Amino acid sequence: MDCIPDEWEWDVSISFVGINSGEGGDRNIDFPDEVNNLIHDLSMENKKRGAKTIVVISTPGAAVMEWSDNVDAQIHNFFAGEQFSEAIFDVITGYVNPSGKLPVTMPKVVNNQLMTKDQTPGIMDVAHYTDKVSHYTEKLLMGYRWYDYHKVEPRYPFGHGLSYTTFKYDEKSLKVSGRNVSISVNNTGDVQGKEVV
Repeated sequence: MDCIPDEWEWDVSISFVGINSGEGGDRNIDFPDEVNNLIHDLSMENKKRGAKTIVVISTPGAAVMEWSDNVDAQIHNFFAGEQFSEAIFDVITGYVNPSGKLPVTMPKVVNNQLMTKDQTPGIMDVAHYTDKVSHYTEKLLMGYRWYDYHKVEPRYPFGHGLSYTTFKYDEKSLKVSGRNVSISVNNTGDVQGKEVV
């Protein structure tokens, strides 16, 4: 990046990026070119200088992160509220172990699920004077079910999440009773943390 003087030094850069949403329209899941280019250029500059790149991502749901493979760490906090900066700082510094898992699947590209125009954003319904009508022909194959059924690998699957520690699932303790499932989970690492099974 030409705008950064050569004498400047740093070990880590932290970028905060986000996508907004609102009423009355489809939400864009791709970051603007300016954001994608900035993260890409910054990560390349950091690699050149031996520095790390961390990206904190605030979105209401799934997002396409084309720079994902070029950064050292990502924290997806969705919309975390007023005190999110303190929470993020605690995770980055290792004071708190990140224990959450993704509640959605993160696609590799904008239309990773190959939706047709009929499905999204929908087609005009002149007979009923409505703007758009979407046809849910995928039925129950939504989200991670679609990826599993069609054997398409997303960027990050539903339930993905990393931790500063490790956990061991005791398969012998697995019990299934109707809709209830239980299993013993032990923290086998050196850092205190929780696990979402």
